[in-house]
Amino acid sequence: MPNMQRGLRRNSVLVATLAVFFWWAFEFAKHGSMLRHIIPFGEDPYDAVSSYAVIAAFLLSLISLLRSYLPRRLGDPEQPIYTLRAQAAVPFCVFVTVSVELVAMARHAPMWLGAAGMISLLTLELSLILFAALVLAFAREKTVRGYSSFVGAASVWLGMLAVLAVYPEHLIVGLIGHLLTVLCGAIFLFAPVSALVKAWLPEVRSSAASIRPNRPFPMRSKYLPLALAASTGLAIGALAYVAEVNEDSSAPSLRQILFVGGVFIGLGASGLIIGFSFLGRLLGFVASTNGDVIDADSRS
Repeated sequence: MPNMQRGLRRNSVLVATLAVFFWWAFEFAKHGSMLRHIIPFGEDPYDAVSSYAVIAAFLLSLISLLRSYLPRRLGDPEQPIYTLRAQAAVPFCVFVTVSVELVAMARHAPMWLGAAGMISLLTLELSLILFAALVLAFAREKTVRGYSSFVGAASVWLGMLAVLAVYPEHLIVGLIGHLLTVLCGAIFLFAPVSALVKAWLPEVRSSAASIRPNRPFPMRSKYLPLALAASTGLAIGALAYVAEVNEDSSAPSLRQILFVGGVFIGLGASGLIIGFSFLGRLLGFVASTNGDVIDADSRS
């Protein structure tokens, strides 16, 4: 167990570094003078996927750090699979985001092909892939996984990309269509990420399952994790709106502040709730009915 705990702590630092780099790449692509005019994924639904992914990567890396360094307070030290899954989810968020951005690049190739920043754009995408692959190599387990789980995860991922490839981009012109598109972005992200995490670190029932009940995460109420996810989303939505207002030179009216701010806050909470619905049980925030108990010796 001490060796495993040291490994989890090392991994958590790597994951946090990846999350920071992911955030920097997101900001650089959207606001850097070389790329902001040529990126074809600056609008929804592509931007919604990227935005939710950056937020999720930050929160997942925070969960990984806390569980790695405070295992007896914020998790079950005898079930490190939940920490490993949080760590693996971050590079998978990067992979899904890059794949979504590649779909946008394929649909709008004239925007970036031959542009002055084309090499920088491709280098940025490749750097994200390589860094995420490096981090994922550490967030793994020794148990041999069946190919069927990967086939299912790949089907979900490719199915999402297929839908995105024909998604009607004009829907963002109207308010309702735009809001629904943003929420679809959350589903486009978390559905494949959850499938990939489950395939990478599958559920394995150990002999201890018949002796010790599953204790995924100490919570006083089964609704508390969902409430925390929604509250975190509300706060992130509010912060995102404040950042948006600071970037705008014109002063918004009170009516605009209330309406647009409410939209940001609502989308923040909705996105986190969607993410929680896909990842909550896999990360141990929701009690599993499948005996998701793992022998410590079977994980690296």
